[in-house]
Amino acid sequence: MLRSKKIFSVMAVFLISSIALADSVIIFNPMLIDGKGVDAGLFNDIVSAELSCSEQIKLVDREQLDKLLRERALKPNGMLNADDVSNIGSLLGADSFVSGSVREKGDKLMIFVKTISVKTGVVKMKYINVANNLESAAEKTAQTAIDLIKSQKAAVNSVSTKIEILVPEKKRPVVAIFIPEIHIASQRLIDPAAENELTKFFLTQKFPVKQLAPLAVGQNGLLDNLIGNRTKLVEAAEKVGAAYLIFGEAISESSDTFGNYRTSRARVELKIISTANNNIVWADSAYAGAADTAEIISGKKAIQKAAVKLALKAADVLLK
Repeated sequence: MLRSKKIFSVMAVFLISSIALADSVIIFNPMLIDGKGVDAGLFNDIVSAELSCSEQIKLVDREQLDKLLRERALKPNGMLNADDVSNIGSLLGADSFVSGSVREKGDKLMIFVKTISVKTGVVKMKYINVANNLESAAEKTAQTAIDLIKSQKAAVNSVSTKIEILVPEKKRPVVAIFIPEIHIASQRLIDPAAENELTKFFLTQKFPVKQLAPLAVGQNGLLDNLIGNRTKLVEAAEKVGAAYLIFGEAISESSDTFGNYRTSRARVELKIISTANNNIVWADSAYAGAADTAEIISGKKAIQKAAVKLALKAADVLLK
């Protein structure tokens, strides 16, 4: 149990350190309005306009969100659960989801603002009580949402990005990593994302990582004649001094399109093979999805996410 907790902790830090903390992409879902004196359409339009003016925020187009809600048969106006938010945010490439409610009470507006981090599921809420002035209230609502998003990012920043080294006293075996990939829309890709992600992780975990000789990977690194020929790959890994070959395949395919966003799904399969006897000592696979304005990049992101899910498992096997 203790080892499992430690592994989970390392993976959590590894994932957090991989999260880009640049400008936020957010979804603003129209707020629930309870008050005859409040023009719901105008209020939400002003909030959207204020959010879009922030230099640190990129607002997902409302039409894209509406289309996605219709296709998923989901209700607007904040009536979404955490799973809905996570799925929608992932499909639209968003970091945060903003919603809330407005209630009219005499000459005051009681406003609840809620932000949800798509990646971590962390919820932040704040209540403001302002004068019943539509423009001013909408501006303050937008600023409150921005402040909540900043606090979420600050919380992530406060987590140490230092990677905890697994069993630091244990000697690491030398490994070679080879994971060719294909995206269905373009079957010849360079810079294999899964291989790069695994290499980065194993180097961070102090494993000696060897590169296969250029001849071993075929012309232009495409592995035309070696895909599926495990014996030749193992021999190539052994020649460069690797005790184990981490070998696999990665594939991604575009799925849905929402406005300017292209989404992809990916699958990564991994095997750890001993170069001493050509035996497979471990095998596993993982799926993931991602979104981007460029289809190929969304496929790369999806492959990276799937590779991250397997990295720690593979390292743990080798350390045992």
